[in-house]
Amino acid sequence: MLEIKNLTKRYANLRGVSDVSFTLEKGKILSYLGHNGAGKTTTLRCIIGLLKADSGSFYFNGNSFSPFLEDSNDIKKKFGVVLDIPAFYNNLSAMENLYFFGSIYGLTKKDTENNSIPLLKALEIFEYKDEKVKKYSKGMMQKLSLVRALIHKPEFLIMDEPMSGLDPQSRLTIRNLLLDLSKNNNIGIFITSHDLDEIEKITDEIMILENGRIVISGDVSKLKNNVFLKKKYILVFETDNKTNIDLMFKELNCPFNLEGSKINFETDNNIDLESINNLCAKYSIKLLEFSKKEHSLEDIYFKILERNEK
Repeated sequence: MLEIKNLTKRYANLRGVSDVSFTLEKGKILSYLGHNGAGKTTTLRCIIGLLKADSGSFYFNGNSFSPFLEDSNDIKKKFGVVLDIPAFYNNLSAMENLYFFGSIYGLTKKDTENNSIPLLKALEIFEYKDEKVKKYSKGMMQKLSLVRALIHKPEFLIMDEPMSGLDPQSRLTIRNLLLDLSKNNNIGIFITSHDLDEIEKITDEIMILENGRIVISGDVSKLKNNVFLKKKYILVFETDNKTNIDLMFKELNCPFNLEGSKINFETDNNIDLESINNLCAKYSIKLLEFSKKEHSLEDIYFKILERNEK
């Protein structure tokens, strides 16, 4: 388990992050969300020791460590890191780069091959492993960064904007690998991102960062129930009498948005198919479809920021 308590980092008179605390468990994906400049990358760089925190405590499996100090290197070897800008020796091939970085972790060439080749295949860049990295596209570089982060079999994977600028196929490939690493290999994954659609497909928990502070955190499904008071519904109908629609929604006592033969509406009440069928029959409206619409992670994100600004 990786635990961060009251992490604070300031830049001159500006606050980077303030009193950030969270716990990352093995086998879980924790997503750290916020707009550009919110403090996501600052937090990550403090955890891995690229920046020195002004204050805060760091624990790995209950043992305190200081990321910025060399005596914590044994603990930091338990981390795999993917930074937002991939950095390799461009005139070396992918495998030559991996041999070099593997040697830093004490891996032999054989160890590096055994650990990296399945990953290269899973990420669909195995056939390019002997090409110089300078010929790689951004997506290929991002995939190679992930391979490098995993060659020493870390317990935790820490990633800064791993999906940024990737094509849909590359996103899908990386998404599937991350889910496999988390669920089948028990690796804890910490991701900074502002790609809400992609994050919603993989994450177990989220934290939303605003102006350097965590404004909300928790399980996505629970947050959807706690953050929103209103339920969202979609109704598809057939009628020539729009006045009856107005009358029906006056009885429901909720506003609605009419788009052709589809109605979107929100209400505090739980509405089931039987009750909406009865209402439609009462007002001579032929009901074709009725469904409840789930709130998205994007809905949560903007709702929280809206509340925080008030």
